[in-house]
Amino acid sequence: MFLSHQHYLLYNRKNLKNYGEKAVENKEEIFISRRDKKNLVLLSVDKYNKIIKKIEKYEYWKKIDDGIKELNAGIGVHHLIEVDDEDKKR
Repeated sequence: MFLSHQHYLLYNRKNLKNYGEKAVENKEEIFISRRDKKNLVLLSVDKYNKIIKKIEKYEYWKKIDDGIKELNAGIGVHHLIEVDDEDKKR
């Protein structure tokens, strides 16, 4: 899991700015506990983008892996690519 080694800090509205700066400067996730509500995580945009990129990369490679498994199982589909006359001249 992405967040297993991070610091846990209690949420205090007065210190939200300081916690935001910690999230950016120290590249930490800030866990915000809320009474009777779902908890939140505050993180920098850079950290968020890295997480999204990892997820997208995983999903991309999973599609490739699933396709290879289908081909190996004999249930894959082979699509031919048509070449235009213009492309043949190149």
